[in-house]
Amino acid sequence: MLRLKLRQCGGLATGLKVRESRTEGSRLIKRLQRKFVMITALSVAIVMIVLLAGINAANMIQTEQDSDTILHMLSDNDGRFPDNNKDSMKVKTGNPQQDNPQQDNPQQDSPQQGDAWQKNGSRPGALASPEAKFRTRYFSVYIKNDGTCDINTDSIAAVSRDGARQMADSVLKGGRTEGYNGNYRFKVTVKDDGKLIVFLDCDESLRTMRNFALLSVIIGVVCLALVTVLVMIFSRRAIKPVAQSIEKQKRFITDAGHEIKTPLAIISANAEVIEMMNGETEWTKSICNQVERLNVLVKGMLELSRMDEMSEKPEFVNVNLSETVRSSTDSFMAMMQKKNITCSTDIADNVRVMGDSGRLAELVSLLIDNAIKYCTDGGSMSVKLWINGRKAVFSVYNSYDGELPDDVNKLFDRFYRTDESRSRSTGGYGIGLSVAQAVVQLHKGRISAEKKDGGACFTVTLVRA
Repeated sequence: MLRLKLRQCGGLATGLKVRESRTEGSRLIKRLQRKFVMITALSVAIVMIVLLAGINAANMIQTEQDSDTILHMLSDNDGRFPDNNKDSMKVKTGNPQQDNPQQDNPQQDSPQQGDAWQKNGSRPGALASPEAKFRTRYFSVYIKNDGTCDINTDSIAAVSRDGARQMADSVLKGGRTEGYNGNYRFKVTVKDDGKLIVFLDCDESLRTMRNFALLSVIIGVVCLALVTVLVMIFSRRAIKPVAQSIEKQKRFITDAGHEIKTPLAIISANAEVIEMMNGETEWTKSICNQVERLNVLVKGMLELSRMDEMSEKPEFVNVNLSETVRSSTDSFMAMMQKKNITCSTDIADNVRVMGDSGRLAELVSLLIDNAIKYCTDGGSMSVKLWINGRKAVFSVYNSYDGELPDDVNKLFDRFYRTDESRSRSTGGYGIGLSVAQAVVQLHKGRISAEKKDGGACFTVTLVRA
């Protein structure tokens, strides 16, 4: 009957574990899905911004080039279009020789036309149509050295002669030779007997360019929204295998840790019984030491696994970090004296942070314990706590005669040790600093390591309460 009840209790506990594991797996998938969607959306947004910016920049440059081509041509022809379409206004007779007397000799265009194209290169796209002369809105102001002014507003209706003169005076006062004056692009050309200022109405091209830019932004936003929705729909299916693999790994560590505890307890109890019956020997002492070391390792692994699986932020309280650091430092004084370590402390009073008091005490103890383990015999240590603006800064330094890695942040990797042989002479497994880093991350803080004065210094920065 008792066995049946124990089995039922065991089955119930197993069922609760499976249900809890499934809940954690679902939360993990959601967290990974959110990160995946955010990274994908951000990447697509950056690509689209660069692409749309490039397209609109190219469109703007092309528009300005077309405008400048017309302005150069007008400036070279005293503010007027070259008369290059006379033949198109003739009545066709049907005789090729009479209709196109210059067909056999295309170089015999009007002098103004040939000169214009020769100066501006091949006929540009903006002037390729014979209608360009009639659809281009422009005016010019020729201010001569003798004070007279020749104003041509025949090709524009929106600007009067007085308005043209005022715009020309404004451009000359500005000192620029080309640019925009409102919706008009201008060019100043110095002639032998004065200055010619040509204005080109770019209102239509600028409006088209702005509309194109607005339309491209709208299309880009819509495309980004569609991509984000599609990624959200399909990301769960893509991430699920990865999340399940991570969840199985965490479950294995947790289950293995709990399963290892039982044989360790049995081994420790058996060793104690042997000592009671036959007295303490070298072998029983070694068994007890190794069991204790394994217990520390299992505890650290379970602690890391528990913190990784923590889906919700624990309830934080106002913690007096000054008292936590002082009490933890005092508790390690005996270990320091055993290794003849000189420890200096500089702990500011009443430094408070919002956090988990137990986790913060564990953080302080881990860093001090790590410093003692790796500090040279007869070396020095320092424990400091001070305020830096809205931050509370805690640091632990220890002298060290070994070789530190070039990238000291590797010290926070799980099971990393500075000696490649992974010597256990210090009693550690290279997992304490990983736990410390996890505690700091839980409190939204920052932990760093640096080489300093022939040793290592670990610094923790937390937000003050």
